[in-house]
Amino acid sequence: MKIVVDNEGGVHAALDAIGGANMLALIDALEPRGQLISYGVLDDSDITLKASRILYKNMPWQGFGIDGWLDHVAPGELAAAQRALWPILTNKPDLLPS
Repeated sequence: MKIVVDNEGGVHAALDAIGGANMLALIDALEPRGQLISYGVLDDSDITLKASRILYKNMPWQGFGIDGWLDHVAPGELAAAQRALWPILTNKPDLLPS
């Protein structure tokens, strides 16, 4: 999980790789018009979510599956992404899960 916070403590965006009930806490933490991007389901359990929890915040919620992206990405675009990402991960191995 990654959150983007401004200097006043407002949560503008959250990246969620986990899902499940913990995702509800992310939704609650987002400021109005904050954005949630879900890209993993380490916890694929059912959740109960009232529509008002996201609608009244005018909150966009987007899902991103890497497998779907990999199935449709052009080979050149994938190669460019790898060239850009490997140096970052080499220089900052703490970005990888342990």
